[in-house]
Amino acid sequence: MKLTKQEQKEINDFMRDHVDQYRRKRMNVINLGGEGPEHARIKTLKCLELFTAGIPYYTEVVFNLGGRCDILVPLKRYAIEVVVTEKEKSITRKRESYPCDIIILSGGHNPQTHDDAGIMDNDKGQ
Repeated sequence: MKLTKQEQKEINDFMRDHVDQYRRKRMNVINLGGEGPEHARIKTLKCLELFTAGIPYYTEVVFNLGGRCDILVPLKRYAIEVVVTEKEKSITRKRESYPCDIIILSGGHNPQTHDDAGIMDNDKGQ
């Protein structure tokens, strides 16, 4: 995936400002965090969809202010959380601590469609 200098700078700035530097992850690599099979399936399909659309992502990112997101899309400034068994209280905590918006994908969701995960047509290929 080829990024412009400006896109790479935006990613670097966001990661430097908001992500635990000692737990940095590689871009466009799927890291599974010990979740159940349905959670892992949904997360993997969403990552594949982002990759195919040319949208850079990180997985299992730990933020400076706390919390670990399933998928981070730093250019768009949002995290994607896959919710299969998670309680509302956990999601509320994440909304309060994450440095970006959160999009929820719930179990039983069909992660094949861009609009369901907040990826609009104009995001593709950027």
